[in-house]
Amino acid sequence: MSSSKRFAMLCFVSLLGLSLVAPCYAANKWGTCNIVDVMVHSRDRLHISCHNKPDGYTFFAVPMSSAEFVNQVLSIATAAIVYKKTVNVLYNPSDTTTGPTFGCDAVGCRPLLGIALNPN
Repeated sequence: MSSSKRFAMLCFVSLLGLSLVAPCYAANKWGTCNIVDVMVHSRDRLHISCHNKPDGYTFFAVPMSSAEFVNQVLSIATAAIVYKKTVNVLYNPSDTTTGPTFGCDAVGCRPLLGIALNPN
């Protein structure tokens, strides 16, 4: 086997190995949420629940280890409830592995990556 063929084979095997190491997720997505409540669960997460279930997900959660983000989400979510506003939530619909590490189940919950209060 020539050295160029060996090199091509090595590159192929390396790329194949890398593709198996880390999960490949779809792009992040924004959805509109009509917040029903905000809750802290057993010191492991804060979640918001959405009445309208964007993409079928009721819950969007943040691990309590992200203290600054938890406080920001709590502030925006509380304002949305008080002023009867919706929020936009940023999440990855195909991420089924991150949430369960802090109590956000893989079926009805997604880790919250961003949140924005809608002005309307």
